[in-house]
Amino acid sequence: MSDCLHCEINLLAQERFERGNTDLVETASMIIESLTNLILLALRANDST
Repeated sequence: MSDCLHCEINLLAQERFERGNTDLVETASMIIESLTNLILLALRANDST
């Protein structure tokens, strides 16, 4: 795993596409869901300080 998070995300999305999962809406929604979880995690961490 690299230190470049967006590179890792793009690689995972590309691998899914190459395996035949070409539903870009589904892939984008999973990425957005992960981003939402990350934002919520950051907000909780910020509230605890």
